[in-house]
Amino acid sequence: MGRLLLRASLVVVACIAALAAFLVGRTARYSARAPDTAAARQAGDATAAVDSAAIGRLSEAVRIPTITYGDSTPRLAEFRKLHALLQRAYPLVHARMHREVVDSGSLLFTWTGSDTSLAPVLLMGHQDVVPVEPGTEKDWKHGAFSGDVAEGQVWGRGTLDDKFSVLGLLEGAEALLKRGFQPRRTVIFSFGHTEEGGGAAAALVATMLDLRGIKPWFVMDEGGAVGDGLVPGVAGRVAVVGVAEKGYLTLRLTAKAPGGHSSIPAPENAVTIVADAVGKLRRTPLPARLNEATGAMFNTVGPAMAYKDRLVMANLWLFKPVVLSTIAKMPAGNAMVRTTTAPTMLTAGIKDNVVPQSANAVVNFRLLPGDSVAWVIARVKEIVADERVSVEVMNGMAFDATGVSPPEADGFKLIAQTIRELHPGTIVTPYLVTGGTDARHFYRVSPNVYRFAPILVKDGTLSLMHGTNERVGVENYLDAVRFYTRLIEASAR
Repeated sequence: MGRLLLRASLVVVACIAALAAFLVGRTARYSARAPDTAAARQAGDATAAVDSAAIGRLSEAVRIPTITYGDSTPRLAEFRKLHALLQRAYPLVHARMHREVVDSGSLLFTWTGSDTSLAPVLLMGHQDVVPVEPGTEKDWKHGAFSGDVAEGQVWGRGTLDDKFSVLGLLEGAEALLKRGFQPRRTVIFSFGHTEEGGGAAAALVATMLDLRGIKPWFVMDEGGAVGDGLVPGVAGRVAVVGVAEKGYLTLRLTAKAPGGHSSIPAPENAVTIVADAVGKLRRTPLPARLNEATGAMFNTVGPAMAYKDRLVMANLWLFKPVVLSTIAKMPAGNAMVRTTTAPTMLTAGIKDNVVPQSANAVVNFRLLPGDSVAWVIARVKEIVADERVSVEVMNGMAFDATGVSPPEADGFKLIAQTIRELHPGTIVTPYLVTGGTDARHFYRVSPNVYRFAPILVKDGTLSLMHGTNERVGVENYLDAVRFYTRLIEASAR
């Protein structure tokens, strides 16, 4: 018996040693690959001087309140003011590029290349901004639509989201036109005016391009950023380029029950029923899993991690459950690996001493690639499991996640190379965009749809988007203009 136990113990030890050797061997082979620059066209100087008057033009644009309100309706008079400013600020763009107005407010510029047999490049941004939450105006250090240039920053709505991209691209095009640059490949700019309301105008533009048979080489919209410590566990500067974005679904949960006087309450009423339903959803998150976009991110940043983390990332076949569990504990990480559940609104009652006959809750879901709208609705009904609670899609706004664009495609490589020219040594990684952009509409014309804005992220920067004291650093914006100029130049040769 003792010999059998000894032999069994030796077998176990041998297996553990073999497993350890296997894990260490895989980790040793798991190293960062050299950047693929095959798609890059060296042209010009990435550090070239930028017209400092660009700051004044961004400031002036911010002062025009091109707001998309809660009813998703843009105020077109303000967009016309912005269009007039753009015509005045970028005369060569308007003289040399074909300009179209789509759906009364969106702008489509076409800079025809010398070789029209080449697929064009489509670069995007959006003109509209979100309103300021009533009551928070006093919390702004500089007015939300002041466009103030102070403390090395430009302040106001749109400085980050997303007049930053619109004016940055136009600055780049105007500078290239002044130099006499003639693109070989056609360059198209699409600047939507309804992005903050769902992007209906962008969908129209995508349909227009499709009907014209225009199939872009690649598309780039807002959605990524660059910064130090941007990815936990990775030292140094990282740039994240979106290769997919999550889907969207908002459900209204409604409960009905007898009302009455609050002095003689029943054990349950509409408020408690709907509250219980929301509680069930919060206690039963939808399953976490490693999707293709997040997996590509892990494969890119993993080799740059400390050894213990690198060992884990190199052997996800074994450690995936631990990795998912750890990541899901962080809000940003959870959003990368799960269809998220966010109760956002509760409505019930007309008076404090009246038990209401109905109550409703609004719950927003951001869908992971592979989780369909129909599946999420069915799962919500299973979790709530209460016939007294009805579940309906709100506003008819529901769509699945986008496809995943290939990070090995030349368009992605060109974006990555341009980032590295401005930020040498930066790790450029694909990632899953957890919010929404106009870019999702353009998969119908190109499989290569990416999201990146050269915003240099520091602590708290991302929270400024849609938040109080939105602002962008003067030097950050000038660097962004350099990036856009280089990207246009390199992609159009």
